[in-house]
Amino acid sequence: MANHQTTPLVEDTAEALYVAFELSKAKWKLGFSDGSHRAARVVTVDAPDVEAVDRQILKAKQSFGLREGAPVYSCYEAGRDGFWLHRALTDRGIDNLVVDPASIEVNRRKRRVKTDRVDAVKLLGQLIRYYRGERRVWAVVRVPSEQDEAARQLHRELAVLRNERARHRMRIQSLLFAQGIRVLQQERRRLLTASRGKNVQKVKRLVQLRGIGLESAWVFSMELFAWRQFANRRELAGAVGLTPTPYSSGDTERQQGVSKIGNKRVRTLLVEIAWVWLRYQPDSALSRWFNERFAAGGARLRRIGIVALARKLLIALWRFVEYGVIPEGARLKMV
Repeated sequence: MANHQTTPLVEDTAEALYVAFELSKAKWKLGFSDGSHRAARVVTVDAPDVEAVDRQILKAKQSFGLREGAPVYSCYEAGRDGFWLHRALTDRGIDNLVVDPASIEVNRRKRRVKTDRVDAVKLLGQLIRYYRGERRVWAVVRVPSEQDEAARQLHRELAVLRNERARHRMRIQSLLFAQGIRVLQQERRRLLTASRGKNVQKVKRLVQLRGIGLESAWVFSMELFAWRQFANRRELAGAVGLTPTPYSSGDTERQQGVSKIGNKRVRTLLVEIAWVWLRYQPDSALSRWFNERFAAGGARLRRIGIVALARKLLIALWRFVEYGVIPEGARLKMV
């Protein structure tokens, strides 16, 4: 989930240490700077040795002539390592940012040099720019609590296993049982029956709508509605990458499509459910809107229309979950 968070500005003259992490499976590359024009200090530590990071931070402060208690600002790209490192850093008093990789600017005019050292230094430069006030230099991921992150693992693991089963149905059938596919499904059924948590209650509300099944309701709740609070529709759409991306140059102004910076899992599912919505909720205002504008067009126009419908459907589902507002013309399942 990408979101531009409010972070205190750091004055140019403030004494601070900036740290950028370039993470890999075996080694971490750390780039250090004090925000001046001096060359960055780049070191390598074993992954996931956080104590080694502590030692390198102290050495960097000494190298740049900073006091031991100087504040530390760090960042790393969201990816395989998840959020455990973010929590470890914040527990140490470090102000850390987890950055959406898709939002990091890339020079497309020439072939890009790609090494961990170069990436760490580039990330370091953008970190400094961010704290100097360039808030749009990238998108910051909103970090879920440990409980909310754990709640998302059930359906994520199920999705991975189902994809593997589709590709290797016969070869890995026994492996699926060994990996606990039945156990995961049973755990979800148990939670739906026994839990009174807000995340499960939102799942139960969503499945009341025709066209919304348990699988999609679970993903929408655990990935988005259960742990995020949204101030408006644009913030909601931005969380899943369904906000338009404008292009303005000279006299040319146009839209380049949606940003795709956000929760890809929810965004992909929304498009699928939008097609299902047209089938099971044909009399709803959303379906009528789509049919009037896009149904008679070609395949390309319908693809554009279904993304627009997905965005409107997302907002309608949010209002239904949060405020109990049934989408106009939509039908609930018979109890």
